[in-house]
Amino acid sequence: MGREAIRAINLPAQSVQEHLVWDEYVLRACDSGLVGPTLRFLTVQDPAVVLGYGGKVPNEVKQDVCQEMGIPVVRRTSGGGTVLLDNGCLNYSLVLPMVWHPSLHSVSETNSFIMRQHQAAIAGLTGEAVNLEGDTDLAIEGRKISGNAQRRMKSAILFHGTFLCEVNLDLMERLLPNPERQPKYRNGRKHIHFLRNLPFREIVIQQTIQDCWQCIGDQPLEIVVDRSLMAEASGRFV
Repeated sequence: MGREAIRAINLPAQSVQEHLVWDEYVLRACDSGLVGPTLRFLTVQDPAVVLGYGGKVPNEVKQDVCQEMGIPVVRRTSGGGTVLLDNGCLNYSLVLPMVWHPSLHSVSETNSFIMRQHQAAIAGLTGEAVNLEGDTDLAIEGRKISGNAQRRMKSAILFHGTFLCEVNLDLMERLLPNPERQPKYRNGRKHIHFLRNLPFREIVIQQTIQDCWQCIGDQPLEIVVDRSLMAEASGRFV
C-alpha cells in the first residue's frame, strides 16, 4: 500500500501571525488524525519580523527601528533564527504524519530527507549547483536562498520555510543585526552579502516545490476547522 498523497490546502489569513496560527492548527489536526499530509504556500503583503521559538528580541531584532517603521515582531513555534518575511518571500508549510516516511522519526533525518527533496528541485529549476548548508539552509555559490525549520509533535511534524525571490535586503539590514549564532559558511557576512534572491517569480518556485512532493488536486483545498484544536493553536500565540 502506497503513501497517502500530499494535498495542497488554502487557508485564509490577513497577517503573519494568522499564518503562524494556521501552521500550528494544521500540525495539531494532523497529530490528532483529523488531517492527512498537506502542503500550503503563502505570501505576505506587509513585512514582519519572526523569531524562532527560543529567539531573544534584544539580541536578534533592532526593536527601535521596527517600532519606528510599524513592523510587527512575532514568534513562531518552531526553532531556528530570526527572519524577515516580506512580499518578496515565498513561504511554505509542509505537515506530515510521521508514519508517512521512515525518515520522519528523528530530527536530523527529517531535515536531511526534506531538504534533499528541495535541493534537487531547485537545482533542476535553476540549472545551478544548490548546496545544503548547516542543517536546513539551501545556498547557491555560498549565498543562502532558503531557510527552514521544523516543529514536532507525538505523531506529526511541521516543516516550514522560505524561498527568497525579491526580498528587500536593505530593509533586512535595517531591521536585523547579524545573528550571534551563525552557520560556518556565513563567515560573518552581513545579510546583504550572505543572502541571494532566486531569479524566478514566486509562482514558478511554488509549482516546482509542489511538483517535487507530487501534490494532488488542481485547486487548493479548504479544511474543516475543529474549534477545540483551533483554541489550542491560537493559545500558543497569546
